[in-house]
Amino acid sequence: GIWYRGPAYDFDGDPRHRPFGPQAPDMGAQEEQITVDVEEGADLPVVYGLSQNYPNPFNPTTLISYQLATAGEVQLVVYDLLGRQVAVLVNERMRPGSYEVKFDAARISSGVYLYRLTAGGFVQTKKMVVIK
Repeated sequence: GIWYRGPAYDFDGDPRHRPFGPQAPDMGAQEEQITVDVEEGADLPVVYGLSQNYPNPFNPTTLISYQLATAGEVQLVVYDLLGRQVAVLVNERMRPGSYEVKFDAARISSGVYLYRLTAGGFVQTKKMVVIK
């Protein structure tokens, strides 16, 4: 039983309320106000973006990064140079944020491929090279 007495006045200089008399302990929990500035979405992208895959050229795996400014349906698809779909890496509804997906090209041949991000009204295509 150790008792600690808080100051008679709070941070604003107002007398502390002691509901159980002047000798009652008061931790000041009701008077103390802490304000923390938190910007919601501060780390969220404000624009859509598709980054160049890394490494490039690669064998057999590479990473593709992209950023979404708003929530919505997202598709990330890999095509060969004839426009044939090789792989669907992402096809789902996603929240805003930065993402990274790994592409494994172990089952496709060496060559140049295109990957396209479609999200909302944003469409961007980049080139990657598989070397085996």
